[in-house]
Amino acid sequence: MGENFSLKLVTVCEASSFVLNEEIVVVDDCYYFKTYNPGAPFSPNLVDRTGNEFYFNKLFIDDLIKRELLPKERFWCGLSVAKDLSHKLQHLYKEGFLVILAFDYEHCYVRFFKIRKGESILEDDLEKYKHEAVLVIFI
Repeated sequence: MGENFSLKLVTVCEASSFVLNEEIVVVDDCYYFKTYNPGAPFSPNLVDRTGNEFYFNKLFIDDLIKRELLPKERFWCGLSVAKDLSHKLQHLYKEGFLVILAFDYEHCYVRFFKIRKGESILEDDLEKYKHEAVLVIFI
């Protein structure tokens, strides 16, 4: 897309309604979509709080849209969801979150988690993700 790409150019997709209407809840200092809240304190099996959020806050675009999507449509809907989620998190919490869009032509999903010192779930070098495109939005 190039360095001059702006999220302002992304149009709204019907999948964004989930993000815009879904409540974000905090459980044991973990941030979840209310629908995906595991209902328990963070699991040590998932390493740390960031790992829990990364695991539970995974929105598959195809699950949010009830029609068949072409890969290009799936990507643009994912980008729309990522943009709306980043705006929502920024409005609610001001800063300190990452929103991740991953796309591999068959699947597109969006995740979010809080940035915590000493906890990391992503590779520092996004070029290491060989089988999918990854976009990270810092809030």
